[in-house]
Amino acid sequence: MFTNIISFPSSLLALTALSHHVEASCEPNAAFLANKVNHIGLNSTLATIDSVLNNYLSKPDAQASSLSIQITTSQVSIWSKYHTPNISTQAEHGHGVDGSTTYRIASNTKIFTAMAVLQQQAKGKIDLDHAVSDYVPELKNSSGSIQWNRISIRSLLSQQSGPEQFDLLTEGVAEILGLPPVIDVEFDDLPACDLNVSVACDRAGLLNVLREANPVFPPHTEASYSNVGFDLLGLVIEAVTGMPYEDYITIAITKPLGMNATTFTTSSNTSGAFLASDSQWSQDLAVGNAAGGLYSSSDDMTRFMRYLLKHHQTISPMIDWFEPVAYSAGSHSLIGMPWEIFRATTVLPQTNRPVTFITKGGGLTGYYSYVVLISQYDLAITMLSAGSLGSFNSLLDAITTTLVRGAEDLAQRDLAVTYTGTYNDANLNSSITLAQSSARSLYISAWTSNDTDVLAQSYKLVSALGGVPGGIYYQVVPTFETRLQANLTGQVWRFYNVQDTLAESNVTSQIWNDYCVTNVDPLNYAGKPFNEMVFWFDGDKVASVVLTAFNATLMKDKTK
Repeated sequence: MFTNIISFPSSLLALTALSHHVEASCEPNAAFLANKVNHIGLNSTLATIDSVLNNYLSKPDAQASSLSIQITTSQVSIWSKYHTPNISTQAEHGHGVDGSTTYRIASNTKIFTAMAVLQQQAKGKIDLDHAVSDYVPELKNSSGSIQWNRISIRSLLSQQSGPEQFDLLTEGVAEILGLPPVIDVEFDDLPACDLNVSVACDRAGLLNVLREANPVFPPHTEASYSNVGFDLLGLVIEAVTGMPYEDYITIAITKPLGMNATTFTTSSNTSGAFLASDSQWSQDLAVGNAAGGLYSSSDDMTRFMRYLLKHHQTISPMIDWFEPVAYSAGSHSLIGMPWEIFRATTVLPQTNRPVTFITKGGGLTGYYSYVVLISQYDLAITMLSAGSLGSFNSLLDAITTTLVRGAEDLAQRDLAVTYTGTYNDANLNSSITLAQSSARSLYISAWTSNDTDVLAQSYKLVSALGGVPGGIYYQVVPTFETRLQANLTGQVWRFYNVQDTLAESNVTSQIWNDYCVTNVDPLNYAGKPFNEMVFWFDGDKVASVVLTAFNATLMKDKTK
């Protein structure tokens, strides 16, 4: 049947699309269905993480610090770790750190602000591509050089517009840095507030400063982190909802999700990770609340992470909230709304398939918060700290790498158990065999259709058209589409070709080897997708696979 396709010259263009092979450095992003991973099997992985944490928390820096960490799936929390400082308010009151302990989460507040904007966009009250000055009309009378009429809501969400200035005069460190004394400007002549959290702004004060502010970059030129951009988004939310920003977040997000410990008001010293000195525990951020004003607990943030894992594709009808919007510094860092997204191809030892970490960090003096969502594995991590714990980088690396590798092993095991085997139709003399390996995930190892060796013929053709120096294999990947038929459930998958290059040999001086173009729908046959496969489940077992373009239903060999 395949040879019938290639006998017509007009089809060569379509076959070239199939022959656009994927280098090993461009392996498919999705190799399995995340919600099929059995996280109960992560017990040994979580025990390893627990050992890493115990070692980390034995260091002197940790003795005066509070720490709350939780790991969750979209369904349930699967691991937690809490550390109570030796000397603390909690200890004095007989209450150690646990999942209910509250912290300042600082810039993780931006996630709630972004969600509020997307909720209002879904209701038709905010257009992400309209200018912020449409919602905050005072900006239309700006005497500064910022082009507010060109700065969209989407730009503010993705850190592509908005000044961010900390005045060192008010920070009191000028002499330390060797700056000259200020003699021509008196403190009384300075703005009533500046664009930082040391002197909190109200609405009027913020807009007064912004009317005369100058841009860091022209609109849409470069990304640069801006708390002020989110201050403005708070004003936009107030404009379209007719209520204070803080009230909307409470009514529309925290209360419906049961996040009762998440507030904009200072928690009690006994229930919070209170630091008596050198902290911003009780500082009111005023209009800056939209950028960093929330208090929350690891229980609440974990509940929020579960919601995001389930609903990140449906909060807005046209946006996957986890998708990047702009570039950041570095070759693997991207910016979302307001996510800090990191994609790494070095996490999995047997493959170059990228792992995407959707993250957000936040810090105020004495407090640091960090969340990591890894939707590929249906996992999320919440880390909240108070005190001086030093850099989180080594800890974050140990936790995420260990967790992902453990989840990958489980997912690959599930692929092998659920999908591999031989599927037959004796009447058509057709069969297909699916195999699994850590390097290839699920792939086609043998395929016969009407006595034709499909793999042998297609490999020759694809290699010739694509100029592939080595072999290729067909990896089978999910499309996340489900079909229903009587009492059966169908999962729609596709296969496409990957160049068979060992992951460890793919480190090369050829710069363009990392250039990837994805086309999972390259050609049809008689109007049907050539590379579509539908696995039909009877209960939790695969009963058959339909090869759509071949009009063949192959039953799974039950001997495996």
